[in-house]
Amino acid sequence: MKRSMPRSPGRPRVRTNSLIAFCAIAILVPTAILFWLQYRSLDQLRAKTRIAVQDGVRQKLETVRQNLENLVTGIASDSLRQFDMNDLRREHLPSTAAKFRSILKQYPVVDRIFVVSECNCRGEPYLIASTPDNAEWVKCARFIEPEFVDALSGHRAARSIPGRDQDKELLYFQSGLRPVVYVSRYLSGPVNSKDGASYIMLVLASDALIHEVAAKAEELALTVREDGRGKIFGGEAGQAAFDAAVHGGPMFPLWSFAGRLNGSTIETLAADQFRNSLLLAGAVLCCVVLAITLSLRAVTREAKLAELKSGFVSNVSHEMKTPLSLIRVFAETLELGRVTDPSKLHEYYRVIHNESRRLTQLIENVLDFARMEAGRKKYQFANADVAQIVSNVLRPYEDHIRSSGFTLSVDLEESMPMAPVDPEAVSQGVLNLVDNAVKYSPDRKHLSVRVWKCKGEVAIQVADQGIGIPESEHRRIFEKFYRVNNGLVHDTKGSGLGLTLTNHIVEAHGGRIEVDSLPGSGSRFTIFLPISTDGCEPQAPQALHGEPLAQASHH
Repeated sequence: MKRSMPRSPGRPRVRTNSLIAFCAIAILVPTAILFWLQYRSLDQLRAKTRIAVQDGVRQKLETVRQNLENLVTGIASDSLRQFDMNDLRREHLPSTAAKFRSILKQYPVVDRIFVVSECNCRGEPYLIASTPDNAEWVKCARFIEPEFVDALSGHRAARSIPGRDQDKELLYFQSGLRPVVYVSRYLSGPVNSKDGASYIMLVLASDALIHEVAAKAEELALTVREDGRGKIFGGEAGQAAFDAAVHGGPMFPLWSFAGRLNGSTIETLAADQFRNSLLLAGAVLCCVVLAITLSLRAVTREAKLAELKSGFVSNVSHEMKTPLSLIRVFAETLELGRVTDPSKLHEYYRVIHNESRRLTQLIENVLDFARMEAGRKKYQFANADVAQIVSNVLRPYEDHIRSSGFTLSVDLEESMPMAPVDPEAVSQGVLNLVDNAVKYSPDRKHLSVRVWKCKGEVAIQVADQGIGIPESEHRRIFEKFYRVNNGLVHDTKGSGLGLTLTNHIVEAHGGRIEVDSLPGSGSRFTIFLPISTDGCEPQAPQALHGEPLAQASHH
């Protein structure tokens, strides 16, 4: 198992943390300032949006007024030019009535038509008024009747226009009697005399006029007000305040046009734009913060990995130095012939053999890790007896285990099915587990190895009674270079690769490795490898008595 790696000197770690903190502050502070400036800019944009929307509504109202003027001018020009002084003659009344009917049918906004004469050359003044189906000759005595009020009002309004003369093509005016628009055209001809004047007048229905123009401005909620009368068009109940208003101009001096956008207000539009822009800016800021966080995390991980690699080099160097030193000392002693006792010679040879095997295992771990990192690690699979593989691993290692003061219990089940494995790789994985168990069992020196079959799998279990591993570390111990942070193992050297390689080997075989360990209760690592035939249920662990490997049950 991997235990805590001795930490490198504190100064580089402190420098790394300080550098990361400085980078975070150097990036996040300007980012926060930029976001604040963006917020201020959006707030100012919200105020400008209100002004822009008001200007837009005002332009739309101006367009409505202009369209209304164009509509009235078009109707008046087309209609009034059809009349001349002959239409004032009584004998031409049928022709005049036909013109009236044609105009009323073509332009529904025309309410009534009057032809008025002020001439006294043929008696009292008179007028010709349109009716729904004909025309009526009316003497001046009837001008005060209600149905001719519009004619009298238009007559008075036309006479009150400054500069009234025959040079004006069309005269537009409004009166305060009811919301209508008057359009007059002076008629010229031999009938006229200096004592009076004759003219034709259209009375246009204001509501119909405005309806026709307002239908083309659907995005605008329009209200038209008349001086002294109030609202004459639009203005629904509960309508919000107007966004803008314009005067009716010279053609409609009694009117004012007010409006707002349909379905929303300036405040709503400004707030929506502010919110959307703020959300967009916030999303961009979140992306920037996320990118910075990921970058800092990557830098932190790289710094930790560099520290782990530094510790790995230090530990591997120490682990290589120890067996090399022992091999060199014992080899020099044998070379000088200082030892002649056969038992001592055997002991020295055994030490040299064990240390060389330990050195070989360490080098193999490092080389296998390098191949694994480069993706060049290959396995040679063949059907093999897993119990026999484990037996072959333990047999040459048994003397080293017992010389270290351990008791060894081995239980290898008989009649094991063949499994497709790489014998050399499985041997290396088991040896790594055994080596860890020996390293981290300083007090209770007991080691047990067990192999049995289960449904579709072969189980290999290595158990010790050492210092154990916290449950929170069970997943991390298989990470490369990682060692449990436990003060009890600071003096135990290790490369931090043993479990990483073992896990890689097991996964390459399509198997899994399980850990059962608690601090002070020892550790139990179980490898499950798939087999080609169905097995049986895992057997309950049997009592292990520390019998020699040669006496263990295996085939």
